[in-house]
Amino acid sequence: MTCNRSVSPIAARSPSGWHGLPLLLLAALLAAACTPLPLAAPAAITCPQPAVAIDPAWLEERASLAQLEFALCDDLATLRRAHACLRPGDEIWTFATPPETWKAGAGRAGFAIVRDGAIVGGVLRCAE
Repeated sequence: MTCNRSVSPIAARSPSGWHGLPLLLLAALLAAACTPLPLAAPAAITCPQPAVAIDPAWLEERASLAQLEFALCDDLATLRRAHACLRPGDEIWTFATPPETWKAGAGRAGFAIVRDGAIVGGVLRCAE
């Protein structure tokens, strides 16, 4: 018995009728390349840290973000790190070491970032 089967010109050129497979694979590869994969958790943002640990007793007064930005206008890398560190509810405080440290030539002053009552970072702006 003979069976006549009509074959489309496209199917006749590709074995087994898989003519769209290469294009499908290419589209899947391009889509995968454009979709970010969560392979690892994003790195935690570290707040800028001064060379000396800030004692909470050194905090003087609250400062505004504008004051911090003005003080860091010459250090954009530190300013970017400070911006990345700040969260809603964080406070910016000025700090200075006690007068005796300045007399001894070891005084420090700058800004501290306070989150939930704890100092999480800071920027040193003046050192003797």
